[in-house]
Amino acid sequence: MIYRKLLLTLAGISILALYSCNDNPTSVGSNLLKNDFINVNQIDSYKDSLKQTSSYYKKTVALGASSTLLLGKNANVQASALLRFLIYFDDSVKTDYTNNKVSIVSASVKLTPTYTFGDSTANFNFSVHKVSSNWTSEGFDSDSLSSLVYDPSNLSSNLALTDSSTSFNLDLSLVNNWMKEIIDSTFADDNGLYLLPTSDTKKVIGYTALSASYTSATSLTIILQKTGVYTDTLTFYPAQDVSAISSTAPAGSAEDIFVQGGIVYNSKLWFDVSSVPKNAIINRAELTLTVDSTATITGSSFVNSLYVYFLEDTANEVIDSVRAYSLSRVNNTFDGNITSYVQSWVDNVSNDGLLLKVADPTSGLELFALKGSNAADRSVRPRLIITYTAKK
Repeated sequence: MIYRKLLLTLAGISILALYSCNDNPTSVGSNLLKNDFINVNQIDSYKDSLKQTSSYYKKTVALGASSTLLLGKNANVQASALLRFLIYFDDSVKTDYTNNKVSIVSASVKLTPTYTFGDSTANFNFSVHKVSSNWTSEGFDSDSLSSLVYDPSNLSSNLALTDSSTSFNLDLSLVNNWMKEIIDSTFADDNGLYLLPTSDTKKVIGYTALSASYTSATSLTIILQKTGVYTDTLTFYPAQDVSAISSTAPAGSAEDIFVQGGIVYNSKLWFDVSSVPKNAIINRAELTLTVDSTATITGSSFVNSLYVYFLEDTANEVIDSVRAYSLSRVNNTFDGNITSYVQSWVDNVSNDGLLLKVADPTSGLELFALKGSNAADRSVRPRLIITYTAKK
C-alpha cells in the first residue's frame, strides 16, 4: 500500500515534469528521473508490434424510439417504414357517415424530410400497402418483417417530392374501411400502412418521426363533405411509426472493420497489453483508428465521432456503459483516451477487448469503414500508445 501511494505521487510529479515540456514523453524528460525510483516508459502498438485482433458483426436493433423515420435504398441497406394513424371522428360525423350523408373527398399523407443517405439527386420511389397483421413500434425490427402480412397492391398515387415535403394520395376505399372500423368494432382492426421502397430507388430519406416532434411528424389529411352543408378538413398524426432496416455486408476491403447505424454494425478490438508491468500506473493510453474513406458513407447530417466501450464479456457483448468514451475524428483518424481501460487490464481485470459503435445508432445509417488489425500497411492498423510509470 505504501509503495502504491509512493508510486502514485511520483507518477504525478513525473507527468507534470514531462508534459510541461512536451506533450509526449521524451528522452529529455526521462533523464530528469534517472536517479529516482521510477521510470516513465511508452509502448506503441505500431513500433513495438503488440499483438492485436479486430472483427465486426451485425446487430439488429429496434428503431421505434428513433427521431427519424427512414425509407429507401442505398449502398448495403434497405429501409421500409410502418405507420398507424390515430383517427377519430365526432359522433355527428359517424352518424352522417352511417346514413350516407357524408363522403370522403380526398385523403393524403405528408412526410417532412430531415435527412438523406446517398446522392440527394438519385431516384426515390416507394409503394404503400395495407397491413393485415398486428404490430407495435416497440420491439419491431428487421427480423419482424418475416411475419408482417400486407396487401401487395399499391394504394398510393400522385407521389410528390420536394425539399420540404413528401406527399401522396391514399386510395379512398382504404380510408372508407378505416371509417367503418371506427364506427363498427366488428370490422377488422386498422393495422396501418407499410411503405416499401421500389427496386429502382437509390437513396434513403429520413423523415421526422413521432418521437421527435408531434406537429411535424407524418400527417394524414382527410377532407369530408356533407353536400350543401359543410366541407371539413381533418388532420391526424401517427399513433405509432417505426422503420425496419435490412442489409447486406458493407462493401469494402477485406482489411476493414465497420461500424454503422440503423442496422447496426459494431466492431470488436483487442490488444495484448501483457508487456506493461503489473502495478504500473497508466499515465495515458491513446487509441487511434484510421478511416478507409473509400468505403465510408455518411448522410446529410451526422455525428462525426465513434464510441468505444470496455468489454466485460466479449461473447455476450456485456459492456461497461458508464465508462464509454468518445473518439473524435480529425481528418482521417478517430482518436480518444482509454486510459482507465488499460489501467483496469493492468490491474488484473480480464482483458476482453473493446467495442466500437457509432455515436448515434438509431437516427441515421452512417457507415464508417476502419482499417483493421490485418491491414497490410501496419501504420494504418488500430494503434494504441501507452505511457506508464513503473518502479525501476
